[in-house]
Amino acid sequence: MSEQIKNIRRLTSGLPTHAAGRVESFIDAAEMAFDRRNELVHSSFPPQPSGRLFGHRPARSKDVTDGSADVVESDLEELKELIGELARLVLSFNHVSALCVVLRNPQSSATTPSPST
Repeated sequence: MSEQIKNIRRLTSGLPTHAAGRVESFIDAAEMAFDRRNELVHSSFPPQPSGRLFGHRPARSKDVTDGSADVVESDLEELKELIGELARLVLSFNHVSALCVVLRNPQSSATTPSPST
């Protein structure tokens, strides 16, 4: 996902100032949500009697050679919040995408619906 985020940032780098903030905010939120999603999905979670979710996975840094692991902790409430954030990002993507298309190709605005409709 990090390569895709880098590509999106590169492709949207020339947007006008009035729209760049909204697009950057969306990209930042997507990056944070998908990074957290990846931490959780790619970890193993042994059952905990307390309800706490605890995971681990091999350390992601290529410099780590001692077999250590990154530790991931969460709980059910955080998972629900993350799922909600991912859903909000999916629902708002078409609006952000349409904004970028219109700004990159102004003559298409006559046929492209406004994000508020």
